[in-house]
Amino acid sequence: MCNFDLVGYETLIEFIERHNLYRLEGNILEIGSFLGGGTVKLAKSAMKHKKKVFTVDIFAPDSDITVNTEGYSMKDIYNFILQGKSQKDIFYKVIEGFDNITVIHTDSIELTFREDEAFFFTFIDGNHSSSYVWNDFKLAWNNTVSEGVVAFHDYKGDLPETTDAINKIIDTYREEISHTEEISEKKIIFLFKK
Repeated sequence: MCNFDLVGYETLIEFIERHNLYRLEGNILEIGSFLGGGTVKLAKSAMKHKKKVFTVDIFAPDSDITVNTEGYSMKDIYNFILQGKSQKDIFYKVIEGFDNITVIHTDSIELTFREDEAFFFTFIDGNHSSSYVWNDFKLAWNNTVSEGVVAFHDYKGDLPETTDAINKIIDTYREEISHTEEISEKKIIFLFKK
């Protein structure tokens, strides 16, 4: 039914370590955690550096109706994977025992962070519609430290609406972005903040 490629959070962890991002102030932000496997991988890595992972998810798989190039909505794909199980129940079971994970169970479009909440790395893989991609970027970017990174999944993948939004973000924020790095086989793009 679908070609659902899991991110491979090892790619993100290797990127963070290669760029020595743990040296920066702040913590990790994840927007869109799905079943929590990636959240746990980030948390294990962050724990070694006394850092935390803040993860944002609405736990409502029906809420993302963005359609891919094969004609399937993300809602269809998530429900196919879940097979009637509760996303939230699976997630909380997976992250059990991790005291450096802070779960923010809300719609990211309704979220704001305190001005002093700092992030050195954000991974955005939440709702794939253009309005959410923009919202989630601004939410993260405003609290990203200098030399920190905001990364997007599904860049140049099978969700053209997501890719178009990311391209417009890069163009709009050109003056604040020092450079970008892309891992095309994983459909990830990284934006470095000046």
